[in-house]
Amino acid sequence: MNNAAQTPTGSPARCSKGLVVGLVIGVLALAAVAALFVVKSRRKPVAIPAVRVETPAPVAAGTPAAVPAAAPVVAPVTAASAGEPLRVGGRYSGVVEDVGKQGDGIVKVQGKVVFVTGGRKGDRVEFEVTENLDRFARGRVVGMAAAAAPAAAAAADAPPVDGATATAEEVQPGRVFDVMISEADRRAPDRDGVAKIGGLVVFVSNARPDERVRIRVVQRMTRFARAEVIARPDAAASEAAP
Repeated sequence: MNNAAQTPTGSPARCSKGLVVGLVIGVLALAAVAALFVVKSRRKPVAIPAVRVETPAPVAAGTPAAVPAAAPVVAPVTAASAGEPLRVGGRYSGVVEDVGKQGDGIVKVQGKVVFVTGGRKGDRVEFEVTENLDRFARGRVVGMAAAAAPAAAAAADAPPVDGATATAEEVQPGRVFDVMISEADRRAPDRDGVAKIGGLVVFVSNARPDERVRIRVVQRMTRFARAEVIARPDAAASEAAP
């Protein structure tokens, strides 16, 4: 009877311990929520700077638009009065005193030799310097002075030169030569021929191999020239014979 009426030992202690744990967890949860609320309340909004957009004032009708200033134009420098050293891109003028081995005209600026492509002996040319080296310079013709016209006319009116004894330096536009066509032009063998003057190859239009013709040079390049037939002396002589 006494054993049946006794309460199990330790049951009230277990209940008290569980209640304490639950209270602690609740307090911690409330503390966490309160801390989160405080943090959020202390955050300051980030100020976004205002951007000011300026709209250009409208242009009244008929008002001329602003035009940018033009770049200054550099006048050609005359070889006789040049006071500054030669520079690449500079333009000069002078008289072609001679012709080099490659067929380029020779002009001297302040004592320095300038090989000018397209220049003929005796011509007064305007040229642009394309390369400036220590001992010489190179250039190209960009204009022809009026004084060159009489020289070209005189070359055209001069008597023909025998191509067998002429030099390559003499082969210039307007000059007239008597030559022998040595072979056909490979590009047009049925129409054009090839002659040589002082070792320079001359492509002659409307010419045949083994034909002696009188030609006029129409173009001079560094390694070759082009010419046209203006007479056939052998054919004229055979027609004049009785």
